Amino acid sequence: MTNVPISFAQAALGAKLKLDGIDSEFELGVPAGTQSGQEFRIRGQGVPQVGSQDRGDLRVRVAVDVPKELSEYQKQLLVSFQESFAAKKSGKAEQGFLGDFLKTVKKST
Repeated sequence: MTNVPISFAQAALGAKLKLDGIDSEFELGVPAGTQSGQEFRIRGQGVPQVGSQDRGDLRVRVAVDVPKELSEYQKQLLVSFQESFAAKKSGKAEQGFLGDFLKTVKKST
């Protein structure tokens, strides 16, 4: 088993990761909504089986890497993102994260 760190954005949106295998590089497709600790099985990328040329499967566990430091802009985006969930629950989702994000982008340009 191998552990691979991924960002929150990669976990939430999905990503294609290039990883080093025993003999060559391979690609791991991480689907949108992947949770930290989720495991994937990559067929034929593990260690060779005893007495055979066939390879076993490699298990890859992803861990969402939470940044320790954020810029003020990143903090604002995350607060807006979090508030969009509260607005959605209260039925006020018409503006939400995207609206706040677009306002922020317009202000900074």
